[in-house]
Amino acid sequence: MVEIPGPNPGRTIRKKRAWKFMISKLLTLVVLFFVIIDPLTSLVVFFVSTKGFEKKAKINIALLSVFLATVICYLVLCFGSQLLELFNTDINSFKIAGGIILVILGVNMSLGKSINDIEKMEGDSVHAVASIIATPLISGPATITAIIVSAAEYGKLLTGLAI
Repeated sequence: MVEIPGPNPGRTIRKKRAWKFMISKLLTLVVLFFVIIDPLTSLVVFFVSTKGFEKKAKINIALLSVFLATVICYLVLCFGSQLLELFNTDINSFKIAGGIILVILGVNMSLGKSINDIEKMEGDSVHAVASIIATPLISGPATITAIIVSAAEYGKLLTGLAI
């Protein structure tokens, strides 16, 4: 018998079933992050925002965007619960606040408003385009909320593997 972290603390199951349980939860988290991060939207924004760039600059933007988003996600994973404690917020209040943010973003997107205006960007800076793709698109409010909530419910190990 082995104790498995998850929504039901103290639940013990046999080792053979433990692997199936862990893989099932990991797959659930991978799908959750794939849906929330929505790489297809980021890809469209990437192509639109790098229209006039050379191939080498496009590669640099893509690598820098993914690197920045990964660093942000793992920082949130490591320090998200401490950040909640710093602001004296519990996980349930954070879930409600995250839901409100998602509703506001959803309404704005359905009204055709963009999260960021790539057309208003000044200059052709590789770093500017990379940060716009990394921060609000890949590791935006929905991703940060999902990471903190998933780490609280499934543990940091499973959440870190899923990211």
